[in-house]
Formats: sequence, structure tokens, C-alpha cells
Amino acid sequence: MSESAAPWSTTLHAILPHRFEPRALMLRGSTGWSLPYALLDRELWSADVRKVNAALGEALAAPVTALRYVRFQPDDVARRTQAVYVVENHSPAWHPPGNAAWIGRAALADLAPVRPDHRALIDAVLAKSESGQIPDLREPWARPGWFVTAAAWLLIAQRLGWVDA
Repeated sequence: MSESAAPWSTTLHAILPHRFEPRALMLRGSTGWSLPYALLDRELWSADVRKVNAALGEALAAPVTALRYVRFQPDDVARRTQAVYVVENHSPAWHPPGNAAWIGRAALADLAPVRPDHRALIDAVLAKSESGQIPDLREPWARPGWFVTAAAWLLIAQRLGWVDA
């Protein structure tokens, strides 16, 4: 009798930078601090940002866009993927959940994270945020504000008849 393969699972973590300060959203749980996350019962391709946006948007109860991933680790033997995406929130009126805090680099060093391997990823994102420098080779769609600008242009182009809806 052959055993069936275990179902695939994917854990998506979100580094959600603050809109105006070099801080990232962290959630306080019973075992420590963690990034917001979503669990999927399927394998996910790293560039399938529609599913990433939907899952992390639902987890955060806010419309978000994945800008890029900073870690994507599929494990074919264990049939699971661990991924960390930098996301952008598109709801200025959104408020984080009660167990959340905006954490800067100094405070990050003193936190007890559930996933210690996430500390360096968060720190690197916040360091870039503090410096205000975006690498020249970073794709436009991986830059904060790109989605809103592109969506506004597309809406205008539709109204002018340049593109079909």
C-alpha cells in the first residue's frame, strides 16, 4: 500500500513598512513577536503575487500589494514553502490590530521574535527605508507607490479610450 504525499503548505510572511517612518508592523503573540502571516494549503510560485496579495491582504484586513520577496524557500521533501514579502498597504484609513506595534531597528534588536531568522530580513528592509535609497536596479513595480501611480495612469488611459477596460 503506497502512502499518499503530504499536502503542500505555504506560509507567507509580510514585512509591512510604516507609510512615513522606518518601522515595520509586528504582531505580539503568546510565544513572542512575529511578522503578519497567512497560511495556504497549496504550493505557490514566487511571482504569483495575485495570490500573495489576496492572502496577506485578508490576513491584514487591508488591500496590499507585494513589492518583492526577500526570502522564498520551497522545500520539496517537506512539501512546504516559507516566504517573506515586502508589502505596501493601500488604505490610509487602516489601523493595525490591537496586538500589533510599529517596530524600528533599535527596538527590533531587543524583541524576542518567533522566527529569529526574520530579524535580519526586517533589519535590512528598515535600513533601506532609513537611508531613503532604493537600488538603481530595483524594478519599478518593486518600489513603494508604483502600484497607485500605475493604477491612476490606467484609469486615465481608460477614460481617454487609449486602452480597453
